[in-house]
Amino acid sequence: TARCFTMLTAFKKMILSYFTPSGKQFSRDLTAKLNTNIQFLTQCRPLSASMGNAIRWLKLQVANVDPAMSDETARNMLVSCINQYIQEKIVFAKERIVELGLSKIEDGDVILTYAFSYIVLQLLLAAQAAGRQFSVIVVDSRPHNEGQELLR
Repeated sequence: TARCFTMLTAFKKMILSYFTPSGKQFSRDLTAKLNTNIQFLTQCRPLSASMGNAIRWLKLQVANVDPAMSDETARNMLVSCINQYIQEKIVFAKERIVELGLSKIEDGDVILTYAFSYIVLQLLLAAQAAGRQFSVIVVDSRPHNEGQELLR
């Protein structure tokens, strides 16, 4: 989720700085630029499921931009759509997952986690704030040892 959020934030910056070259169509040229950046991201690290879903959604939004729309209007509309996507699909989803997870944690529970997840961290912090008494076992692996972040 954090990677998806960061990716969408980077795409917003890219879109805000984008200007359609002379003789090109906004949606087609922007899609080509997005594809180049997506390919780079994929070469660096495989995309998560949420990132793939967000990319498909963003490409659909770009494809649906009215050709008669000015660049500035199209950019602002796309950034607004991305902000709404982040709010609905990432922020609200995280809050709901924490809410549902909190209802499952009871005093005396032992929770097993693997590596690091921001949402799991938020859930554990919410359970602690709610006064739940529980233990956590963090399983980790090399080379990244991401679970150590959860221990902090």
